[in-house]
Amino acid sequence: MNLLTYVQIRELFSSGHEIDFATSFDAAESCNRILSNAETQESGRELIIRALDAWESINTQTHHLWTSLIEKSGLYTYLQDRQMVLPVSTALSLESHHSKFLPGDIYLHEEQLLLSTALEGRRSVVLSAPTSFGKSLLIEEVVSSRKYKNIVIIQPTLALLDETRKKLRKYSDYYNIIISTSQSAKENNLFLLTAERVVEYNDLPNIDFFVIDEFYKLSMQREDDRAISLNYALYKLLKHTHNFYMLGPNVHDVSPIFLEQHNCLFHNTRFSTVAVDIQRIESGKKRDERERALFELLTTFHEPTLIYCSSPDKANELLQSYAATLNGVQGAEQPEPDGEITELVEWIKMNIHPQWFLADGLKKGMGVHHGSLPRHLGSTIVDLFNDGLLQYLFCTSTLMEGVNTVAKNVVLFDKKKGPKPMDFFDYKNIVGRSGRMKIYYTGKVWQFYPDPAQMEIDLEIPLFDQQNAPLELLIQLEDADLSDSARQRMERLPIEEELKKVIKSNVGFPFEGQSSLFDYMDSQVGDLDELLNWNRIPSFNQLARTLELAFQFLLKPREAGRVSPRQLTLYTLQYYEQKSLVGIINRAIDSQFWKTEEPDDYRRIQVVVSEVFHIAKHWFDFKLPSLLNCMHKMQVYVFELNGYAAGDYTYFISELERKFLPSNLSILLEYDVPSSALMQLKSKISQNELNALDVIRTLNLSELGLLPYEIRKLKEIL
Repeated sequence: MNLLTYVQIRELFSSGHEIDFATSFDAAESCNRILSNAETQESGRELIIRALDAWESINTQTHHLWTSLIEKSGLYTYLQDRQMVLPVSTALSLESHHSKFLPGDIYLHEEQLLLSTALEGRRSVVLSAPTSFGKSLLIEEVVSSRKYKNIVIIQPTLALLDETRKKLRKYSDYYNIIISTSQSAKENNLFLLTAERVVEYNDLPNIDFFVIDEFYKLSMQREDDRAISLNYALYKLLKHTHNFYMLGPNVHDVSPIFLEQHNCLFHNTRFSTVAVDIQRIESGKKRDERERALFELLTTFHEPTLIYCSSPDKANELLQSYAATLNGVQGAEQPEPDGEITELVEWIKMNIHPQWFLADGLKKGMGVHHGSLPRHLGSTIVDLFNDGLLQYLFCTSTLMEGVNTVAKNVVLFDKKKGPKPMDFFDYKNIVGRSGRMKIYYTGKVWQFYPDPAQMEIDLEIPLFDQQNAPLELLIQLEDADLSDSARQRMERLPIEEELKKVIKSNVGFPFEGQSSLFDYMDSQVGDLDELLNWNRIPSFNQLARTLELAFQFLLKPREAGRVSPRQLTLYTLQYYEQKSLVGIINRAIDSQFWKTEEPDDYRRIQVVVSEVFHIAKHWFDFKLPSLLNCMHKMQVYVFELNGYAAGDYTYFISELERKFLPSNLSILLEYDVPSSALMQLKSKISQNELNALDVIRTLNLSELGLLPYEIRKLKEIL
């Protein structure tokens, strides 16, 4: 027998050559020794995954040896693959790993079974594991068990919530699935919400179990703007139950205070179900040199590929550059686009702009995914990519935070996440998107920069480690839940009790900023009366002054990004007038300002669409309504305190949040239906109809002037 090293076995499986009996036997025995050593077990498991990838090359007379090693490694998930013939003992062991609750032949790997057993026994679990561990499968197992009447699942992004909603809709026969604060609870409820929506949801029923995905976002260490809302959501849910499951990657340790108080099982593992090859790309430092190297690389790929970019603008520009490059490459002609892509391109040309770059990119088999895209568009593009209809996806971190994609290759083109350098935590998240269990056993990562410095988070949860917790979180806690030092901090605050109630109601906004805003408004109340005391629809000057104060006191430095209060005012009032983004886009493209700013017609279209999408997604859909709501509460308090009549911003806020649709239709935006389709249906469905879907089912959609893409998106939820 000739023992082989880890490197030799890895090279053997990647060679693509037939592996004879003797070599395969030696490799299996060597792999067994590596797997048997606790210090090298992870490497042994990786080699077994690589063996699965090279299964057709391995001598068939040794397959039984490798089958035994798959069992020994705990990778029971793979024992049904490759038409394996299992010994009786292995088949029995496999059956013991069959999911008790999930429909179909779903088998858990060794560590999934451990955690599933703990959750079934109502033990709370905090899991730190790689992307390919299969963390989210355990969420579905809890749901499918129907052990709990009311479950809350908190996820950080709408893209991830969209994916979860599609996965769990099969359980709608038992659970009333709630994805919006406007929906009412029934007997059994499954809440799929962001942290902010959990905070905003009034009259939660008795929650039996909750999930927090990407739980590392509880930490204030990574300067996440939403950490306070997530901590408060956790606080709110812990008042209901101590049964929970938190999951995420790369967390070394968790607040011991939290673990002790809730008797949690903290499981930190590197168990992975895919192997990853990482390769550096050597290129010049200039961006055009790196682009050339990237495009040469992309033309060699035949599998689905994610290209990571630092920002939406970078992703958009890179797709355009690559598409332009392909136009001049002989033999790079794309096949006729699939019908779904053709329908989406038609919708884009009608509802965004005929010359928007993505229409051409989709026809060439490439798309973009980032936080500035309309929600339905981002969701559709992920589906097209996972269905194999798009080969390249130029994306930002919004796709890397938990959304499952079927990608063989990941290319790290940029080394930043937004304006900040990418840290090791982000890096591991992105690298983890390569490969896909049972589809691509080995993922490939190509990177243009060295790895960031290694790090793992020791997660402090400010809700429990209160010494350095921000005041805007502490103000949300009941007195009995404050530590002695935190209680003393709160008692020293020079603030009236009624003002404290106002500040407390504005969850997530800075305590000091709100306090300073009050001081300013109180001292200038007479001068501000005409500008801040508005009802229903503000004038330009009223909205501009309201937003100037909001930007000055309620936003952190650089949080406003590239938009000024007056620019946002202009876009917002145009949005209210036009009731659609395409109206704003066309007006801006034809405006003298943008013609001067960008004389080239094609370039101007791309810049304007990008700008309007950023404003819509970042401001109209999220930040602007919450800012106005905070300003509304503060002006009511200040004006009434000083004997003035107060304004009422609630109508305007509601119109923005509902995208000018009645409530019974606006809820369908959460199901990825384009607002363009709902605007068409607005005249067909009475506002008094509680369930718009019941009415839509009775309509002949093809006779209503809807586009094929819009009809397909509606039929997906009917």
